[in-house]
Amino acid sequence: MKHITITVPDNKHAFTVELCKNLRFVKEVVTTEPTSERVPTKKEFIKNLKQAFKEVKLIEQGKKKGTSMEEFLKEQ
Repeated sequence: MKHITITVPDNKHAFTVELCKNLRFVKEVVTTEPTSERVPTKKEFIKNLKQAFKEVKLIEQGKKKGTSMEEFLKEQ
């Protein structure tokens, strides 16, 4: 099975989704926002926050190495 990613203007999104859903050979239609503009759902936000707290706890226990502010800013 292959996957295709297409980018369409906002005003053509609904039409494109409906078109794809009506093609017999299409198994699934998944729509997403571009990652740079996408806002996480409440569920995703909570999951990410819990993961962040787990990582902080591991760093405090010395089981994981933290990142210095300089290193963090260089990544951005």
